[in-house]
Amino acid sequence: MRCRHCNAQIKNSDLYCPKCRKKTQSIKENFLIWNTLKESYLDEKENENYNFKFNLFFGGIIFIFILLLGFHYFSFNYSSDWTRYLVENSIFLIFVPILIVPFGIQNVVMEIGYGKELNNYIFKIFPKYILFVLINIAIFALIKFLCIGDPVLRLVRVILVLWWLAVLLPMPVMINKYNLNLYKLFKLSLRGFEDLRWQMFFGYILILLMHIAMILSFFIGYLRFGNITYISLNRYVEKVDENEILDDYLK
Repeated sequence: MRCRHCNAQIKNSDLYCPKCRKKTQSIKENFLIWNTLKESYLDEKENENYNFKFNLFFGGIIFIFILLLGFHYFSFNYSSDWTRYLVENSIFLIFVPILIVPFGIQNVVMEIGYGKELNNYIFKIFPKYILFVLINIAIFALIKFLCIGDPVLRLVRVILVLWWLAVLLPMPVMINKYNLNLYKLFKLSLRGFEDLRWQMFFGYILILLMHIAMILSFFIGYLRFGNITYISLNRYVEKVDENEILDDYLK
């Protein structure tokens, strides 16, 4: 592969040309998250041995999660905003760790399959996901607190939330992949995926749209394709890792 700017020889992992320091075509050719999602969809479409129970379980969890949020936002009258805020974040703290666990266990599933060994493994790593969600609840609360008042600050809040979600996207996979504490993992995601940040932004938008499509099919879509987003994100992080993009930040 050669740089389109100076024709120097570059590797697939070179997001910037080592000679002219300009951005290469590597992201467009090798790291488009849309291509990873499409590959996962085609693989699952041809897969006759997809795990129905796995998809049914997590589809059911998402259904209960959305149902509780619906009741929370539209049915209950709370005595104060603080009570509403506490209940809302309690729902997220209970369900989100469960929903993001599959993002981090796809490689393990391929090795040990579904069964008692996998269940034990999930219980072992689950506290990390709870802590991850708890820290982010605090961060989002801080963003909300800092951006109260001026309408311009509301726009700043939206931008900060969108940016932070893009920083967070690889984290569920990385929590299980690297033996690092959460602070170092946040740092790794922030720096290691910096040049892929737009892909991360498009990634969570696409993942959200895919889940909306499966919900609009009355959750039937989850029975067949519920694990596509989990597999796709895992594949993407693996691709980034295999191309040694994170190596400098793992030292």
